[in-house]
Amino acid sequence: MNLVIIPLAFTGALSWLNRQTKKILVTYYGPNSQVWLGGLGIMIHEASHLITALIFRHQIDAVKLLQFPSADQQTLGYVRHSWNQQSKYQQLGNFFIGLAPVVGCSLALAGLGFWLVPNLMHGLMIWGINLSSGQLAASPDLRIDKWWHILLFMILATNISWGGFDLSPADLQNTGAGAWLWGTVLVIGTLVLTLISPQGIWLVWLNYLGWSWAILLGFALLLSLFLQLILRIVIRFTK
Repeated sequence: MNLVIIPLAFTGALSWLNRQTKKILVTYYGPNSQVWLGGLGIMIHEASHLITALIFRHQIDAVKLLQFPSADQQTLGYVRHSWNQQSKYQQLGNFFIGLAPVVGCSLALAGLGFWLVPNLMHGLMIWGINLSSGQLAASPDLRIDKWWHILLFMILATNISWGGFDLSPADLQNTGAGAWLWGTVLVIGTLVLTLISPQGIWLVWLNYLGWSWAILLGFALLLSLFLQLILRIVIRFTK
């Protein structure tokens, strides 16, 4: 559950929140503001679709990682792909292709965090370990060697969150196309792992991974919420 339901719940909240932020940006600062303030996230979003589609051997028909919206083209980026309807592997890929931006943006946030604010990221990992084992989470070490590290991390993390975590209706529809196959794989995989390791050691690792991912997504959600509040305050006093 921690590896599926909790991250999906955070993803849904992030998608809704950042979609609202984009509407605010378009209303007050024009369509191009979505690119200036979320361009990095948009590119990671589309690159995640692209990489996952290639892994599952889909045919790539057209790719645009980033573009300014226009009257006849409102999308900020796209990956158009097709697949063999008879291939269960390629059909299963639709599930992962639709959700790929969540994984891609999470990995990007984690990578930036370990590079710029390693103390914070190690603290989040400890939280994941403690929560997965039912213990109280320890306070993270927030000491940062250079002040500009946290500033740069906040700027880049905001860009990734605003531009990358917004799953479109097409993404969700694509995920649904392979959901039943993924459910089948989960059931079979659980049975096999239970036979291989009856003690359930693998469950501990999955639980830890799920909590760690949820904490990372929760950080992105809180950051997006805080910055949308700041955006609304700025608009209130400047517009």
